[in-house]
Amino acid sequence: MGIRLDKISPRRTTAHRAMMVAAAITLAACQGPGAVKARLRGPDPPAAGADAVGPEQEAALARAAIKLPGLKAEDLLLVPAGAFTMGSDDVPDEAPRREVTLPGFFIERGEATVARFAAFVAQGGHAQRKNWSAAGWAWRQKDGLRPHASAPARHVDLPVVMVSQYEAEALCRHAGRRLPTEEEWEKAARGSDGRRFPWGDDADPTRSNHWHIKHAPPVTADRSWPAVSAMRGVSTHGALHMAGNVWEWTASPFTAGRGAVDKQPWRVIRGGDWTSLLTYQRTSHREPAPPQERRPTLGFRCAMTAPATQAAP
Repeated sequence: MGIRLDKISPRRTTAHRAMMVAAAITLAACQGPGAVKARLRGPDPPAAGADAVGPEQEAALARAAIKLPGLKAEDLLLVPAGAFTMGSDDVPDEAPRREVTLPGFFIERGEATVARFAAFVAQGGHAQRKNWSAAGWAWRQKDGLRPHASAPARHVDLPVVMVSQYEAEALCRHAGRRLPTEEEWEKAARGSDGRRFPWGDDADPTRSNHWHIKHAPPVTADRSWPAVSAMRGVSTHGALHMAGNVWEWTASPFTAGRGAVDKQPWRVIRGGDWTSLLTYQRTSHREPAPPQERRPTLGFRCAMTAPATQAAP
């Protein structure tokens, strides 16, 4: 009998994650050196047909005026003003399920890439005080003088990782943008109909880059996908990888839901990553992370407030 990955409790622990990784490596070792090597060799591209879109995805791409040739991850998508369903009553940190109304805003189509962060550093943006919050600048003066966005071997089109929330915030400011709030992030991922995943309510394992046993290497072996890929997982607003690939920073402090504990001044991260089970890629799932953390499966995308003339529903 198979395990329903979407039904496993979201109450994950570090020990549980380590156990799953160890089990996958053990399985690979039992299959021989070739299997181990296959799990450590780097990212696989999306499976054949992963970018083949159905009618619903075609409609979402059309609404966002997406034309497949020449797509850029930093292209802005308009999320109109209005109400949407946020949260869930199933998990304390996500509760309560509620209606939230937001003004219009723009959000980037995909995650910030290795190439984009490299340009930010090369242009001097990482060293400019104006791009940083007070807390971020203090962190940079102490710990962040040597930006290490990614290993040199990472492809320029992959999402940039190993960046703190402070660095993500600084890049966005350098571009005249900002990090999205968690409310904005969830609306861009979920749409206005309360769906569990960006593509709908079905936990379809073909629509995102997520944990499954044949792709279960340790987190040092990157298996993220390019920031513009996996069109079948597009959200109703046209955003890509709002489920899986890499976690994403938001601007919001982590305030716990019903019955949970606040982690201030930690920040909310969203979306899950390529090591996550599908349950962690639900549109309402949220986790805390300290803003100075640099993680090999944590990136970001930028947002921007929409002018009032474009914010009408």
